[in-house]
Amino acid sequence: MLTLAASYYWGAVVLYVFSAAWYLAGWWRRQEGLITRATWLTAGTFLVPHTAAIVLRWLAVGHGPYINRHEVFVSDVWVGLAVFLAFQFRFPRLRVAGAAIVPLGALLLVVGALSTADVEPLPPSLRSLWLVVHVGFAKLAFGSILLAFGLSVVYLLKAWAQGRGAGSPWYERLPGLARLDELGYRFTGIGFASLAIMILSGSVWAQEAWGNYWSWDAIETWSLATWLLYGTNLHLRATYRWQGRRAAWLTVATLVVTLVAFKGLAYIVPGAHVGYLAK
Repeated sequence: MLTLAASYYWGAVVLYVFSAAWYLAGWWRRQEGLITRATWLTAGTFLVPHTAAIVLRWLAVGHGPYINRHEVFVSDVWVGLAVFLAFQFRFPRLRVAGAAIVPLGALLLVVGALSTADVEPLPPSLRSLWLVVHVGFAKLAFGSILLAFGLSVVYLLKAWAQGRGAGSPWYERLPGLARLDELGYRFTGIGFASLAIMILSGSVWAQEAWGNYWSWDAIETWSLATWLLYGTNLHLRATYRWQGRRAAWLTVATLVVTLVAFKGLAYIVPGAHVGYLAK
């Protein structure tokens, strides 16, 4: 079953790469048809090989996809694409955001594929209801900021085109800049709330499992720093009217910090979380 799961995983990677190429070609050539085909390919890949890879591995190892880096990446990207696909069916004119989201998702899956996929038993300390809450909201936070990132990229591209006086009808069919800014703000807010619940549930869980609420390991510390950056983003928007390009670039920076905090630190520094995620 693990071999079959791995086959589905690599199948999903290949199809997402094709989808990413279609998204980028559709944006570059201003062809809505390519973007629509890329969206349907992304949806089909998400529903069949990507979901099958998660389910089959879950059945084979006896626990959800949250122990090692391979499992974390495949499930994080799954949630991120689920958020994007649900959003674009509600706002089909913003399917072009996939030109930023899907290539990044494909890249993360490649990194996950290059990480060890060894079967790791679920430690007794992780067998808790808090695991579901903690991991679930962590993934929702990632999916929300990933979508906010995609919307910010669309905003910057449209603002750039307008600034050059290009007046492209293709860009004019997209929602207005104010609407793009508002949607990015909303999804950043969802990410902020989700990350807060993730941190709080993780603290309660740590007290239950290890006897202390906070150990200041690298991922805990950077999770807090990331949450503060989300909050700064929202505060600057709400209080100081940071809008437009500045807000969009800040959202892009927020995603970069999120990737470093939750995906990159396990390669660099030791810690309680890293013991699992570095594998």
